[in-house]
Amino acid sequence: LMKMVRFGAKEIFRSKEATVSEEDIDEILKRSEERTKQDEEEIKGSYDASLRDFSLDVTDQDFQTFEGKSYSKTTQDMTGWFIAPSKRERKIINYKPPGSGSGFVSSKKKFKATLRYDFQFFQRERLAQLEEKIWKAKKDYTERVREEKKRKKMQAKLERQRKRAEKAAAAAAAA
Repeated sequence: LMKMVRFGAKEIFRSKEATVSEEDIDEILKRSEERTKQDEEEIKGSYDASLRDFSLDVTDQDFQTFEGKSYSKTTQDMTGWFIAPSKRERKIINYKPPGSGSGFVSSKKKFKATLRYDFQFFQRERLAQLEEKIWKAKKDYTERVREEKKRKKMQAKLERQRKRAEKAAAAAAAA
């Protein structure tokens, strides 16, 4: 505060056109001190009053009443406007049993080694050999499974034909 007063006072005394005397400056300082005390008392009184009136007890009020307006009835009326969310539709997933498709390799696909970089420090040639070996084993397994399915289909077809022929022979013998 003193720095501000001194700075302002220096500016006033430096000016040649100034008609401000020391008595005027003293009077301004007194008025500002009185005004400061008055403002402090008003602030202190307002804080005291607000703290005295403050209460956390709200048991006597209805929580659905705000600024004198009761919203309890309107919330009951609005239940008719509520739109229920639609029922969740789940995706149907067909699970394949193990062995029905896992491990199969398409006959159209060609072997392609996994991409590896120099910073990985793998034995790239050896890993490529192992991957190719695994690829061939999967391809052979796939071919064997396909051949087995074809053989079973052919056996079932021959069995049906044999049963039809027996029925036809039994019908001819009975007639």
